[in-house]
Amino acid sequence: MRTLALLLGIPSLLAQVPVGAAISGAIGDSSVPLLIVGRTPPARVISNTTLTNINALRIDPVDGRLWMATTANGQLRRGTIAGTQMVSDTLVATLPAQLGAMAFDLDGNSVVGGGVISSNGGVWSVHRHTGAITTLVDSVSGLSGIVNAVDEDSVTGDIYFGTYGTGNVYRISPPYALNSQVLVGTISGIVNNNISGLCHARTSQAPLGALFVSAFASAGNASLSYMDPATGVVTLVPGTPGWYDINALDYDAVADDLWLVGTFATRAISTATLAGANVMVHQIPDGAPAAVEVNAIDTSRADVRVFPQHVPVPAAPITFEAAALGAPGELGVVAIVAPVFVLLGSGPVRADGRFSVSIPGVVMRSGTPAVIQIQAATVNPQSLALKLSSQLSWPRN
Repeated sequence: MRTLALLLGIPSLLAQVPVGAAISGAIGDSSVPLLIVGRTPPARVISNTTLTNINALRIDPVDGRLWMATTANGQLRRGTIAGTQMVSDTLVATLPAQLGAMAFDLDGNSVVGGGVISSNGGVWSVHRHTGAITTLVDSVSGLSGIVNAVDEDSVTGDIYFGTYGTGNVYRISPPYALNSQVLVGTISGIVNNNISGLCHARTSQAPLGALFVSAFASAGNASLSYMDPATGVVTLVPGTPGWYDINALDYDAVADDLWLVGTFATRAISTATLAGANVMVHQIPDGAPAAVEVNAIDTSRADVRVFPQHVPVPAAPITFEAAALGAPGELGVVAIVAPVFVLLGSGPVRADGRFSVSIPGVVMRSGTPAVIQIQAATVNPQSLALKLSSQLSWPRN
C-alpha cells in the first residue's frame, strides 16, 4: 500500500447528526423538510437548505455526512450539517427514476432504488466519489412493482429491497451482479402489497439478522411485520396503540428498538419496541415524514469502519476512508496494527460519534485478502481510559 505508509489521513471536523438522535426527511412540500429528532424534545429544524420533498436519506457510516434524494428529479445529493445549518449540498448523480430509498454496499457506495421496475425504475449503485452509476436491477429482471424500500446487512453486504404493488422482498448479494436478486419472501396475502419501507436488523432476539417491513396497512393494525431473511416467513407485529400507516423505519442497534415515520394522516415520528409498543416523539406541522435514520453509535465501546472493503481489479488509486467510533469528546485513533504499525490519524470524536480520516491516492493490489489489520481506539481525555475496537481485516479481496 503506497500511500498509507506515507500520509496521515485528512480528518473531517464538522459535526453531523448527534449520537442517539434521528434525522427525518419530509415530503408534501413540508416546511420542515429536514429535522433532527431526539427521544425527548425539542426537535431541531435544519435550515439553509433549498431541498424539499426528501423521500430518502441515510447517514454516511464513516464520515457522517447526509445522503439525500427528493421526489422531484431523481437526484442523489450529499450534504454536510453543522449544528442546525446545511453548510454544503452537492449533487452526486442523477438517476432515471424518482428515488424511494437507499442503502450502502460494502465499499460505501450508495445503493438507491425507485420507480416502476418494468419501466425506467430499478436499483442502482452510485460510486461514493465519482458518482458513476452501475445498474443492479432493471426491466430485464422481469420484476414488477415500484422499488419503495432498500436496506443493507452491513456484515454480509447483502442488499434487500421491497416492491410496492407486489409485496415482495428481494436480496442482492455481493458481488452485486446485474439482475442477480433472489426472492426472500412476501407480505402479500398476509398484509397487503403496499410495502413502504424495510430495515435489516441484528436484534437481541435475532442476532443473525431480521427484516422489519412496513406497509400502508393501518386499517388492520398490520403496518409492521417481521420477515425471517433465511426462510421468508412473515409474522405480523401489531402496534400498541394501533399502527398508523408507516412511511419508513430504521433500527436503533443501541436501544434495540425501531424509529418509524407516518403518513399525512398523522405526520408522526415515533419509536417502538420490537414487540410493537410505540410512542410518538414528534409531529411535524405539515407534509409527511417519508424517511428516517437514527445515528446509533454505542458510546460504551470503540468501533472501526473502513471504506472501501474491496480494492479495484486491476489495481488503481482509491480514496481510503476510516473512522473511529466512540463517545463525543474522546480522542479517536485509527491505525494499521499488522503487519506493521502505521498511524492513519487521530483527533477528537465529534458530536456524531466519529473521528474520520480520508486518504486519497492509495494503491493496493488484490489477491492478498486480509493481509492488513486495522484497529481503532478511543481515549477519555479526563480519565485516560482506553477502549480498543476489534481488528478489521482488509481488504476483502
